Amino acid sequence: IQLQCFGVSPIPDRALIGKDGWYFMAGKEQWSYLGIAQLTPAELDTVQQELAFRTEWLDSRGTRFYFCPVPAKSNIYSQYMPGTVFPRWNSSWGEEVLHHLHRQRTVPTVDLYAPLRAHSAEDLLYYKEDNHWTSLGAFYAANAILQRIQRDLPAVEPLHRDDFEVQRRPGETGNITNMFGFTELAQDTVDVWVPRGGLRARRLPPVPYPSPDGLPYQPAYQDLRETPDSSRPGLVLIADSFGDALFPLLAEQFHRSLRLFDQWEYALNAPAVEGECPDAVVLLLTEANLRQLLIGRRSPK
Repeated sequence: IQLQCFGVSPIPDRALIGKDGWYFMAGKEQWSYLGIAQLTPAELDTVQQELAFRTEWLDSRGTRFYFCPVPAKSNIYSQYMPGTVFPRWNSSWGEEVLHHLHRQRTVPTVDLYAPLRAHSAEDLLYYKEDNHWTSLGAFYAANAILQRIQRDLPAVEPLHRDDFEVQRRPGETGNITNMFGFTELAQDTVDVWVPRGGLRARRLPPVPYPSPDGLPYQPAYQDLRETPDSSRPGLVLIADSFGDALFPLLAEQFHRSLRLFDQWEYALNAPAVEGECPDAVVLLLTEANLRQLLIGRRSPK
């Protein structure tokens, strides 16, 4: 009744009803948008020190490191946020961290805010009823990452839209819709960007790298892929669920690519990194989870 008749979220502490059928996460994603509980100067310094340690540790092994916070949907499609919600700051949590790191000049970063906002009017870059990006949003994010890596590794090339075809498909029921419990009433339909001729990178059997304690099953920890072009560099992507749509696109530009999901620890995952000896390591995490980097991990765990 609250949702359908009055347009009010029945779980306002977990999800919000926006404008024109858009749903948004509450909690940390809302706080990031509003500017509530911004990272303190001490916390920003701790994040910088942690990431600088990883940069130096990887650089000593001939590996480039790139830090890439993922914008919350509310910070890309703010025009659809509820009219009763007003931000207190011009910068989100992720943007504040990026600004701080740019001033320190010790950690290579990738800014996804500018390209996603620049293309946000073209089509859905995030699902209306889910907090994740669509395949098109992942395409623009992948290109921003590839363009940054190309400055250090010229063999890596950006993706081209002409190499993809658009397929209109009904999407899965969004995770926010699932929170509301009305899975049969709403479903996103989106353009899915599919490479012409299919993906070149093929899945390989998993390598028994040690996974985090409590991970339900080993296959969730890693996704290993390889293209035929052995002249291209290697990649390790440490990511949360935003890596699901992103990783297959990145893997097209590398010879061997490993994606790790360490149950939101966002750790260095040293055994896997040392086992792969990649040319590039990308840390991708949603800005709502930035405080995970405050947990002391300044050792090659």
